[in-house]
Amino acid sequence: PFVASSILSSLTLNRSGASLALSSNACIANLGLVTITAGNITSALNALGQYDIGYANTTTLTTGSELNSSAVRHVTHSGSATVNLAIDALINGNLTINTNTFASGANDVSVAGNFVNNGTFTQSTGGLFTFQGSGAHTFNGSGTTTFDALTVNGTVSVSNSATTTLTGNLVVNASSSLSASTGTFAF
Repeated sequence: PFVASSILSSLTLNRSGASLALSSNACIANLGLVTITAGNITSALNALGQYDIGYANTTTLTTGSELNSSAVRHVTHSGSATVNLAIDALINGNLTINTNTFASGANDVSVAGNFVNNGTFTQSTGGLFTFQGSGAHTFNGSGTTTFDALTVNGTVSVSNSATTTLTGNLVVNASSSLSASTGTFAF
């Protein structure tokens, strides 16, 4: 395991087949960046506030414990291969899929910010995607999106140029709204 008694402003894991477990002495700085191109993080990350996660993988990657924290701010997938979600994800900011596929499986994804999909987002039966918080959210991009179940808290404006498919339930909570200006929502 990596052992340090310092604050890391950035951490990059780029070793195929590697597992990284940070000691309790290592800490991600507030607004730090964790980039994963290959390998897996096997322990929860200590943070001095919120941190961002960037996936820049060239081979299929399965997420690890980096998402197992309420300190996750923004998550971006810019890799040329699929990212498979292994656990539920609580994202306190934006989820951005710039390329390829982000597959959540039957895991839940909760986003407090915006959802930008220019690749492919897929969710299996049993998964729930939630726009959390009472504020305004945008859902846009040119990518294909498949939700199993979708819950809307706050105001969600959709301007996705591709088709969004919902295979399960849609819940729009009280004082919340879902409006689509472009794209197709298939139920």
